Amino acid sequence: MKMMRMTDGYIVRVRKLLGHCFAHPWTLTTIKNTIDREDVYSLIFVEGDEVAAFLAFEKILDEGSVELIAVDEKYRRRGLAKFMLEYIMNTIGDLSVVTLEVRASNTPAISLYQSLGFEQIAVRKNYYADISEDALVMQKHLEKKAPNKDSFLWRGLYGKE
Repeated sequence: MKMMRMTDGYIVRVRKLLGHCFAHPWTLTTIKNTIDREDVYSLIFVEGDEVAAFLAFEKILDEGSVELIAVDEKYRRRGLAKFMLEYIMNTIGDLSVVTLEVRASNTPAISLYQSLGFEQIAVRKNYYADISEDALVMQKHLEKKAPNKDSFLWRGLYGKE
């Protein structure tokens, strides 16, 4: 299994993953538009022809936001989500805070985020209106540091690969 930057060649496979993970997955167009944005960093874990995990992370100024993270059920509890989150937070640099929303009932994800130092800061009532479920807003403060320019992610985003 290998982790890599998300590219157009994986859009259909990421959509398939999201279809397995979410009741209302992103469309092919949403995925394409997201990965094409300059302020979004997207990672995937690939096993053979399958996308095992996907992360979309937005950076605006010194703030980061986990836009979406998904791990195929058969690859869960292997540390893929944790690895992607740690990698992105340690690679981008110049981040002071990272924020995310998570379903209040998603205990495994909440535990993961807490293990990474995220703390609950708010509740968005009925955020997931289709199932009348709240979202917990979680946040982690980071020490700002320079980006890791040796990272494939940084080189790829800045055309230096």
